[in-house]
Amino acid sequence: MNIRLHISKALAAILIAASAPSLGAEEMDTTNLSNLRPFDYEIVVLKDGSRMYGYTGTEFADGSITFNTLISTRLAHREGLENQMKYTSREQLPGFIRKSLKRYEPFVKTLGLKETIQLATYPRYPKLFEPDVENDTVADSQAASNLSGEKGIVEKIIVLEESLDSIRYISFTPKTETIAYADIDERINPDLPPNINYGIRDRVITSDGKTYIGRITRRRPGRNIVITSDGTDKTIPIENVNITERIGTDPAKTIQEQAPFITRTVFKNGRSVIGTIILMDYETGDMKIISNTGNDTLHRKIDNLERRVYEINPHYPPKKVVRLDYSAAQVYADTILLTPMNVKISKAGIIDMKKIDLEQDAIAIPLSGDSITVSVPIGNRSAMTLTWLSDQSNFSSEVSLMNLLVKSPAPQTRIAKPANEATICTFNSIKKGYYILSLLESEQFYLLRVE
Repeated sequence: MNIRLHISKALAAILIAASAPSLGAEEMDTTNLSNLRPFDYEIVVLKDGSRMYGYTGTEFADGSITFNTLISTRLAHREGLENQMKYTSREQLPGFIRKSLKRYEPFVKTLGLKETIQLATYPRYPKLFEPDVENDTVADSQAASNLSGEKGIVEKIIVLEESLDSIRYISFTPKTETIAYADIDERINPDLPPNINYGIRDRVITSDGKTYIGRITRRRPGRNIVITSDGTDKTIPIENVNITERIGTDPAKTIQEQAPFITRTVFKNGRSVIGTIILMDYETGDMKIISNTGNDTLHRKIDNLERRVYEINPHYPPKKVVRLDYSAAQVYADTILLTPMNVKISKAGIIDMKKIDLEQDAIAIPLSGDSITVSVPIGNRSAMTLTWLSDQSNFSSEVSLMNLLVKSPAPQTRIAKPANEATICTFNSIKKGYYILSLLESEQFYLLRVE
């Protein structure tokens, strides 16, 4: 085995299972958290028994990571524990704790929370509890850069266990932490639910030539990984892992669409690639990345890796493709079927608004982004106008459609263009409110309520 091969195999244990206790903490950015699904989070278990629920921010080549913790259990010195109260029902707990227990239920279920819950206040950045093995005594140990100056801030916690010297508790404070590889016990990722038709799965090829396809659900640094397929777990020693691949669940969608995180891979020469790592070959030291720009497959060397930075994919989860039926000349706003207004328009363009019920006749259109796409059967090159009804008092009298168009602050006229099985018009800069959609050639009018 040459030197490069030896280095790549040695890196396998780190890169497959990179992680671990707090070296420091800071407030985390919770933007785009609503994009993630429960199976996109992971649990990091430390050797002292602490458990952190969240997602990785950065993985470094030396195995250290930054981890975005949403909720966690900690082992710490009991100094600073105050205001202890016991509750026999979760409904009695403060609202934000009650909501957190429900929001992070997959993690909370692993904690063995008792019916009687002990609430308390505690320093947000406490002293860690570490036994002094050499002297067999308990020593106060401050984690490096434990946010000095923040020690006066306290948080409400749930006490799980306590002794004369230490407590184990649930922290509800989101934070970004630096974590060391050497202190990790394992990293846990849930399997994809069977009814999910998107997401990333793993293919593992071992040194004896066997292939396993599923989801890597456990990573135990320096020891093994567990790949789960159809509810069956297969434990593979780290030294037997030759290749790991990432594959999309839905072959009709790109792997980037199905990835919950956008990855920026930074190399030792300072260059970086934004894309999805699809293959790590620890025998040859090769890796493959599908670039987000151009969908090119790039070949790089594992030994040149410096770090991988992860951000939540703002376009995840992928939109479900809905096939629309145009056989009866249907008209859609996005994927919502439209029904014309049952109102006659005079040759002079006068609408009798008294015959329109604003609430009953308006078609609800959920706004995603700031645009609406109207689609009609293929071949229909009709001009369309979308008019915002800024003055809803118009609905109490007869009104000229031309006046509506003139007075509207944002009338938009488009000519439908061919697109796959339909012709479409896209209207931009849409905000919430009432609109009239006009298909001028067919003299059809639709009342929309964008919400």
